[in-house]
Amino acid sequence: MSLFVMFSKDGWMNIMYDGLDAVGVDQQPVLNHNEWMLFYFITFMIISFFLLDMFISVMVETFHQCQQNQKSSDGELLEEGGKVQCNNPAATDSPGSSSNSDHFMSVVIISNVVMMGLQHYNQPPYIGRITEYYFCLVTFIMFIEVMKNLVQLGIREFIKMSWNLLDVAVLMVSIVSIVLHQINMADIVPINPSILGVCRILRVVPVLKVRKIRILLKTIIKTLSQVGNICVIFMLSFYIYAAVGVELYGKLQCSDDHPCLGLHDEANFRHFGVALITLYAICTGDNWNVIMKDTLRECHPDEHGCMRYLSWVSPLYLISFVVMAQFVLVNLVVASIMQALEDTKEEEGRLSPGESERPSSSHVNAE
Repeated sequence: MSLFVMFSKDGWMNIMYDGLDAVGVDQQPVLNHNEWMLFYFITFMIISFFLLDMFISVMVETFHQCQQNQKSSDGELLEEGGKVQCNNPAATDSPGSSSNSDHFMSVVIISNVVMMGLQHYNQPPYIGRITEYYFCLVTFIMFIEVMKNLVQLGIREFIKMSWNLLDVAVLMVSIVSIVLHQINMADIVPINPSILGVCRILRVVPVLKVRKIRILLKTIIKTLSQVGNICVIFMLSFYIYAAVGVELYGKLQCSDDHPCLGLHDEANFRHFGVALITLYAICTGDNWNVIMKDTLRECHPDEHGCMRYLSWVSPLYLISFVVMAQFVLVNLVVASIMQALEDTKEEEGRLSPGESERPSSSHVNAE
């Protein structure tokens, strides 16, 4: 049990320090009594890192194999869905803007973030003026960019693209924030208009149109369905373990004879709702070994009402939950994200210019 607690990285340094101070059975500890024990604990932690990485890699590889088997069995359906998605490049790309224009806007927006970072408490007046002038310049550049795309694409095609609508929304927020900042409306508006200046951070949003960042966004969207299925398993597991925890520890009391360090009014198993919150804290690896220690009660021969079964039920209950929630299900989420990232990169490769879907001009002339 102690080694598993160390393997979960929860309070392993406290166990290591206790091991260094340990002298013998029924003997008082001495500070740094056996410093050679460091090799034992540190070696185990290094090995545990490799074991955990191997466990994660096996989980990811198994998940990928299951995905490939499912794709091969449903190949025709997935192929039709892929053709429909590939035939609609407007849903992913923005043909109204070139790569040079995207790079230029990215540089402008990043420089805008740098200028926003120059603002600080008790700043000199010239910094405020410089940043305001630069914000106006950035807003004007964004206005030119939006108008250029509108002229090139037309109103109908412009509205169909979500990225263009996002640019318009960011532009409107920027204009409103500048106008309200220039006009003294503190007596009219119930809030301080300068608070709206925080909305200027939305100017960073157009950077998301960069291809690499767009791939990550598409990966997140694609994994929502798979992560949703895993979340259902999470909820079912939490429901079962919370119900069992209420039955096991619902009557567990903390007293002077049995003090509790992890269980308290905000973390206990007296009620189903609080039990869910306690399990969520255990799932994050936050001090779960102390909760297990509180549930391991030593019953005296003359003590009535003591739950003697907790000495062997508690380790099975808590360790199995930590293995399932903290190691298995969380790594399934990682595996699904990696698989979706790989699929998104393949789709982006098929949709990128110069690929097989777009024949070259020399090949057309030869035909």
